[in-house]
Amino acid sequence: MRFLLFSILLIPFLAYSQQEKVYQLSGVVMDSKTEDPIPYVRIVSKKSKTLIVANKQGFYSIPVTGNDTLYFFALGYKPLTFSVPKYLEEYKGYKNKQYIYSLNYMKEDSIKLPEVTIFPYKTPEELKTAILNVPISPTDPLYVAHKNVDPQVIERISEALPKDVEERQQVALQLYRETFHKQGVMPYYPIADPVMIYKVVRDIVNKTKEAKEEKYKYWED
Repeated sequence: MRFLLFSILLIPFLAYSQQEKVYQLSGVVMDSKTEDPIPYVRIVSKKSKTLIVANKQGFYSIPVTGNDTLYFFALGYKPLTFSVPKYLEEYKGYKNKQYIYSLNYMKEDSIKLPEVTIFPYKTPEELKTAILNVPISPTDPLYVAHKNVDPQVIERISEALPKDVEERQQVALQLYRETFHKQGVMPYYPIADPVMIYKVVRDIVNKTKEAKEEKYKYWED
């Protein structure tokens, strides 16, 4: 049973092998100008989706078919497309053998970066001062942000915001105190105010303590 199952799975592979011949392609990836080896080039087979990486000397070895296509990728170089059938047409070695060899040349890819201006500021403080003194356009987001933190703007926003209960109580209590202070009299605090209850109790305790001290002082004299 196992032999029969193995034979069924092997039939498509044998049919595929009879249709397309498989070669072991070995080669070296080099710079097109200097002819120096390019290390760690990534090579992908379009047919089998196989991915390999060349070694430090640019050497690689990968199985390919007669109608395969390879893609070479390396940092700082333009991608290279390698057509196996086209290469076999021009190949001068023994095509009937399983092993074929190739030298692949990649061109450098220049990336144009935007212009960078370097300013000779000696300390971070000088750089910060220079940045703050840069003129800002009215349409610039930084200009809008500066306008949003303007004290007058913040005051108008705070006035429009609804106050919570604690804040209203504190403001009302402060206005209440200021009113009596301008009249030169002590303000009257509601009995329900816990702060005032604490103050009243504290004053009673202090006065009682002072009265006792005066009484003992009288007898000591």
